[in-house]
Order: sequence, then structure tokens, then C-alpha cells
Amino acid sequence: MNNTLPIAYSIAFPHPIWRMDFHPTARYMAVELRDNDNGMPYFTVFDYLNGQKALEDIPAEDRWWTLGAVAPEHLLLTYYSNPETPNTSALSSISLKTGKSLWEKYNLILEGQSKDGPVVQLAHMPNGFLSLLDPSSGHTIAHYKPGQQISYLERPIIYSAPVTTSPSFVYQSENHIGPWHYAQYGDLDLWAIHTKKDNSICIRLIISHEQVILHDEVIINNLAKLLLEIFFILDDHLFVISNNKQQIIAYKLK
Repeated sequence: MNNTLPIAYSIAFPHPIWRMDFHPTARYMAVELRDNDNGMPYFTVFDYLNGQKALEDIPAEDRWWTLGAVAPEHLLLTYYSNPETPNTSALSSISLKTGKSLWEKYNLILEGQSKDGPVVQLAHMPNGFLSLLDPSSGHTIAHYKPGQQISYLERPIIYSAPVTTSPSFVYQSENHIGPWHYAQYGDLDLWAIHTKKDNSICIRLIISHEQVILHDEVIINNLAKLLLEIFFILDDHLFVISNNKQQIIAYKLK
């Protein structure tokens, strides 16, 4: 049994994580941070396999902008309802190479990302009339007929979830708090639970195969409270958000 799961990288942020997005082919993870004092958003984009940053703490123009999606070369921001302005929907694009805003357009609603690029709806058009957007210019480059099949990006993310059962082959400690969280990844079973240690909360992670324990370790210490979602898995990496949502730790599973 290997008791240490290797850490791929760790990133600390100046503000809590508010929202996240992933692009599976570009290998980008984007996070929206929110300043607790004034609500202003900041955005960071990095390679989720090695932690190398493409953008870091880029501020928005005002607090009504939020993370829409990350694309191979662009970060898309959406504008949500602001009672002080008549426009309640907008889209903006930031270059990952320069960190500069390329364009802003109102009356655009981001519907998702296809394999060919962002899919949007014009706010004044009926539901079902969608268009393909060029994230560099903000121009629509193709239109979809109502009911036309769109090949949206697949998002192979596995999230842990609380379960009512517990691993029968693991010693159940009285220091365990709350339910076990479970996820299956290939032929591996991953179990995690909060534990109490010296008046602080920790996370114990167990990885097993056919009830044989491969890893058993405390991966997070000194939590202030229980996490609703303990971990998620993407491309052979296990991710944990800790430190009051101001840190991402990535572990290598293979």
C-alpha cells in the first residue's frame, strides 16, 4: 500500500472561488474569484494538468460580470441582471494570450460550447434559434436551424457524492464526521470522509481496488467546516478545493 498520493500542484488564490469552468481539449480550468468586501470578480485560467497559468487575477469592469466559459484561446464572460441598466444580457471575450478584452456585445446569451466554438442565442430571437460565435471578433459565423443537432463539448468530470453506505473493509473511527463521499474512476473506488483531529477537521481519502486499499491518507488538514463536495476527478487528476475556497490542490491518480 502506498500511503502518499503525489501532489501535481497547488494554487492559492487571493479571494474565494465563486465559479469554475473547464475545457477538456484545451486542458484549461477557469475560476472566478469574488472579493468578499466589494463583490468584485477576478478571473484566473490555468492548465489543469500542470497548474501553469494563462491568466491570473484579471479584474472585471464591474461586479455584474461573471464567468461564462473558457475556450482554447479566450475567456468568455456573461453579464447578468443589473437593476441599474436596461440591458440584462451581454457577452464579453478576453484573450488568454494578452489578458485584454477583445469585445463586448449586449443581447447575447451563452448557451454552451460546441466542438466548433461557443453557441449563443440572440436575446430578441425566439428560443431554439442558436448561432455559432467567433470568440475573437464576437461575430456569428453560422446559424443553427431550430431542432438541429449540436455537438456540444463532452465534460468528462467525475464528482464525489455523499453516500449512505461505508466501505466495509475500512475501520470506522468514532472521529469520522458526516457521510462518506464516493466516486468510481475506472477500476478504482475512491472514498473520502471528514475526520476530527485536535479540534480541527481533516479529510481522509482512501483509494481501493476490489476492496484492497491502495492509498489511505489525510489529504487536507485544518478545515473550518465540512465540505459539501470533497473532490472531483478530471484526466487522471483528483482535485480538492480547500482553505475556505481559496486553494486548489491537484493530486495525480496515475
